[in-house]
Amino acid sequence: MNMKTEKRLIAFSVLALMIGVASVTPLLFFMSGTAKAETTIEPWFSYNCPYAYLVANTTALPNGTFTYGMWHALVSNSTIKIDAVADSTADAQIDYFQMQIYSDAGPIENTTYSFGTNRTSNFDISPYTLMMNNLIESNISSGVGTFWFGSAYSYNEPSLSVHSGSSSGQRPLEASNSSAEVTQVRNLENAQTVYIDIRRLGSVTFNGNYSVITLASSEVLQHIELQKFGDGFLYNTLLPEDQWSQIDLLKPLRYLAQQEP
Repeated sequence: MNMKTEKRLIAFSVLALMIGVASVTPLLFFMSGTAKAETTIEPWFSYNCPYAYLVANTTALPNGTFTYGMWHALVSNSTIKIDAVADSTADAQIDYFQMQIYSDAGPIENTTYSFGTNRTSNFDISPYTLMMNNLIESNISSGVGTFWFGSAYSYNEPSLSVHSGSSSGQRPLEASNSSAEVTQVRNLENAQTVYIDIRRLGSVTFNGNYSVITLASSEVLQHIELQKFGDGFLYNTLLPEDQWSQIDLLKPLRYLAQQEP
């Protein structure tokens, strides 16, 4: 882990690529058998999750309603694979990964993460709107991503970022299982064990006016088992265990930043 490297990478222009629009322009070229084939494209990024904390609760109220809420902090550790970029002839590439969160009580959340960079200076991402949903047979509930412009790929040290979020609301007691959001909260609140699986979904490779989408296999790259801690569930390889009770577990990178010389 190198927080200075993280700051150096973030200094590059960063573009958030949100999943959900149904076209790639000016031209999308599909490799034959894309829907089922395993990719032969070498990913430019490696990705893992060194830290995850999730907590949820529901509370019945005297007025015949109940409140519910779920909060999470998921740390992404991405590293640019310099050799893969150097060996490629593409102008740019974006790699997509899926984080699937579930418990022994049921599914909780699927999130897609994308990481990309350009290898040549003539690449312009502005005409492209990226979408993977219809090409990947998975239930994606949210998507976040980062694109590093310039020569970011020359740095191969890890870059940490945190994805924090929450969902909450209030409903009548008779509607306690009426939405996917409430079901997800209950699947976390009632869990004995929580797991996270990370898979690489595929890549979008850019060459001039062409873009190629290839899909990866469904192999699990990282399997995590979170441990019960306080009111939530925790997986941690970042924070010192003797400091857990003094740290806001929903803001892990804030603690790390405070430890920097």
